[in-house]
Amino acid sequence: MNSIQNKNHFTFLTGLGLTLVLTLYYQKDISVLFGFFNAKIREYLLPIISSIQITDRFSGITGFGLAMSLASYYQKDIEFSFRLLKNCINERIQLDDDGWASDDNDEEVDEFVTFMGPNSKAVSDLAKDLDNFKLREKHLKDFKMISGLLKYKLAADKEAEDSLTGALNKYESFKPKDILRQEGEITTVDQILSIGRCIKPNFDALIKDIVDGTSSEVHAPDIKSKPRCVTKCAKEYDGDVCRLCDIVRTSVICTAEEGLSTVIKRFLSNPNINVIRMKNRFVSPRFTGVRDVLLNVVVENFICEIQLHIEFFYRQKNESHALYAFFREYFIGNVKSYEKMINLFTAVGHSLSVDVEESLRAIIQGHDYQLLKSLKKITSVGIMQVPELNILVAKKLFILYQEKGDEKNALTELFSIGNSLYHEGEYDSALHYYNSTLNHQEQYYETNHSKVFVTMNAIGLVYLHQKNYDKALEMFESCLEGKEKTFGEDHEETLKTINNIGLVYRAKGDYDNAILYKNRTLTGTNKKIQCDMQMLTLTTKKNLAIAYRSKESYETVLSLCKKALKSNES
Repeated sequence: MNSIQNKNHFTFLTGLGLTLVLTLYYQKDISVLFGFFNAKIREYLLPIISSIQITDRFSGITGFGLAMSLASYYQKDIEFSFRLLKNCINERIQLDDDGWASDDNDEEVDEFVTFMGPNSKAVSDLAKDLDNFKLREKHLKDFKMISGLLKYKLAADKEAEDSLTGALNKYESFKPKDILRQEGEITTVDQILSIGRCIKPNFDALIKDIVDGTSSEVHAPDIKSKPRCVTKCAKEYDGDVCRLCDIVRTSVICTAEEGLSTVIKRFLSNPNINVIRMKNRFVSPRFTGVRDVLLNVVVENFICEIQLHIEFFYRQKNESHALYAFFREYFIGNVKSYEKMINLFTAVGHSLSVDVEESLRAIIQGHDYQLLKSLKKITSVGIMQVPELNILVAKKLFILYQEKGDEKNALTELFSIGNSLYHEGEYDSALHYYNSTLNHQEQYYETNHSKVFVTMNAIGLVYLHQKNYDKALEMFESCLEGKEKTFGEDHEETLKTINNIGLVYRAKGDYDNAILYKNRTLTGTNKKIQCDMQMLTLTTKKNLAIAYRSKESYETVLSLCKKALKSNES
């Protein structure tokens, strides 16, 4: 290629590129195509631009831009493709006697040029990481449980689509205005279980009488076990025993939708039973996909529970109960959390096979942005955090965004990698990614941008953990200066950084300065006390107490502890 004249060099590469568009498109490997273009423009084209005549140069760039835009189009990146085409028709890039000249939108052109080359090192590093990737035993179990849960959910959704007509949707859910509670002076689990045992025989007889002649089955289990009552009371009801309203329960199983509708009508119209709550989960299914109707009824002044089922969903519920229990314990008391989690895994679930690790590798090796984003969210949430996988997904998204020239999203992923490493205690590696993020952020954001402050704070925390107190102070003080100018002295974000400076001084053993900065934090929170700042206030009082304790100022320690306790109680 070196022997080809510069003018023909352009023509050759443009023709080769257009050929590759078609070849790689039919191979369904558009990402390789795009990577080729990104690499070759820097390696071959930019160095020889100045030696080509203006007219030929414009022709070559236009041809190349059209090839790039076609590649972007096939990658479903229509916005980037459109911008490239606009460049080609001289709305974004003009040529003058000296070569390149841009319009007033320098940032857009600069972004295009800056990201014409894929990060080959990042690609090779990710490939090595994927080769060595292995889930920890706990996380492997979690993925297998979720994979199993999805199997049941998808089966339940399909059955609902095939067999339900929507006739049960007319029964609207309702509940009392006040929280559901048993009446009377019930203070212990043993006491409520004793009442339940007395009620159960009459309750069972009443249910059988109501559904008699409806060709349905009644399954009446024993009252709820004491260990389960204790757990539920503690975790869901804040110790309030009277909120246990499913001690006495039963299930009615019907063969079809019509039979279940008949049973619902009987319960609602029977004078011997008072239905105080109905939850129609045919309208809003459980996260497992199981549909049923839940009734709370009052029998002999005691609240009991009735679950009404169609046979298919009842079997599904029993078979998937271990999976339900797994999620119930993980996300107990927060239905929205586990429903959000299941929605994310539904997006990922279709790509999971028996070999979970291999399935995850395939997702990361692919180019489906939404799938990767869903997986990243899953591996970042609560108890399902999987740092080793989260890092790999963030690295892949970083590469994809970089190839697109989407610098800001690429920087978000770069920071995310550092964050995962920080939480794993890998501070040297985290610092590398944080510093890289900050260096690039300074090119794309103002120095007082909130994202810059977040990165500076993260770097300061790494230095603090590394006991590099001077650098931690330098970073926090620089961050503080920017926040005070941007937000003001008493803003919550400013006070957080002041608090961090106090932490550094305390770690250094400089208790006078630690107290000074902790008092500054406390003064600021007292000026602008809000619910979302209460925890910062309490934490500051605790840190102040620790600092005074280190100075053996025990009377001050006692005073602060009393104030913190009083604030917490209020």
